[in-house]
Amino acid sequence: RLFAKAPGLDGLVLSLSGADYPVYRHDKVTTSPLPHIPIARLIEATNRVCRRHGKLLTVRTSAPEHDQRRLIQVGLRAHARRPTSESEPETLLVMTQCVPNGWQPYFPYHQLLGEFKGRPPQIVEIDLGQRNMGKNQLPYYAVEYVYHVLKYARERGVVGAVARVDDLQRHALGTPNEVNVDAFSRLLLDDSKTPDELLSEWTLNRYGPEAGPPIARALRRTYDVTNVALFPLQHSLMVDGRVPSWEEALLQLTQSERTWVRHWIKSPALDRSHDDLTRPDDDTFGRLDAEADLARDFIKQSVGDLNEARPHLEPADFDELRSAFERAGDTLEMTHALATVFYEALRLKNLKESGASTPTALDAARRRVAEDLTKLSNWADRIERVHGPDYEPGNPARIRRFVRDIEILLQP
Repeated sequence: RLFAKAPGLDGLVLSLSGADYPVYRHDKVTTSPLPHIPIARLIEATNRVCRRHGKLLTVRTSAPEHDQRRLIQVGLRAHARRPTSESEPETLLVMTQCVPNGWQPYFPYHQLLGEFKGRPPQIVEIDLGQRNMGKNQLPYYAVEYVYHVLKYARERGVVGAVARVDDLQRHALGTPNEVNVDAFSRLLLDDSKTPDELLSEWTLNRYGPEAGPPIARALRRTYDVTNVALFPLQHSLMVDGRVPSWEEALLQLTQSERTWVRHWIKSPALDRSHDDLTRPDDDTFGRLDAEADLARDFIKQSVGDLNEARPHLEPADFDELRSAFERAGDTLEMTHALATVFYEALRLKNLKESGASTPTALDAARRRVAEDLTKLSNWADRIERVHGPDYEPGNPARIRRFVRDIEILLQP
């Protein structure tokens, strides 16, 4: 019925996770003794309709857990082994995210990339809508990241790629982050260009020969700036790129293993790093400050590059870039204040629960949290005044909700 009402559709995307009835969940669906069979049957039933109408079925394998990935892998292989006739060509693709869960710059590549060996053909999915990296409100140079993802996928027999460019509200096109979309499109056809060449050529074409080089330098630093802002100490407190509540941030750190790099890479060093974050101390805050100072210096250098380019820019282009770096600076300060409050509050919580802390130590911890809360509240006011009440990723209302959560925690 769908294809009859919308004959111009090229096909369907079948996502095997994130639905009300995930087919690999035995507590959600009736299954057979072989748990991969429902997956194979669902793919076959959907693909049968697509073949009949000459449409493409793309199966999206975004399941984050190992057992889920294994079931999907076996189910797809079971479907791929079914006999086909020459009059019934295969119309199936597998689409696999470049990372195993969400969109995190420190995660490893998805374990299923290259696992199907062309049966069925596989493409890789990349997020250039920057769901967790500022939603294209922040300048974010990801050309090197895109380059290495596509290189890795090619080496494993992946035949193509698809990229998100928006979150249905904010998109990369028409922003400085369009450089990532341009590089992605060009690398699909020709992988001979280096990231530096792609950046240089895009800025040259977009801003001209005089302004292009300094703007390229300014944009190149934004990968590190935004990573520090939204993943302090390589861990995100945000939920889908938005300011969390206290409980959500605590869950992100202490219980939601899918947000941890160590869930995907087994390493004693990563285990220690995560455990250290659950028990923040003076060293934790020293590292947070050092990261933020480095990012501030990068922004300062990039603003200097932008001012160098200003005489050669159209006023609208300069204003767009200036606003983008202003948002980057304000977001960095807000998230640094947020992370400082969170880890100070967690240190206070740990002191309370230890039962071994003195009233003097608890009072000192409360004072530190209260002082940091004032700074965070001030940043909510500035963001609302300068960037508006609906700004993301630092929504003022969500920041104030977080502040209220911590004020409750401060009560004796």
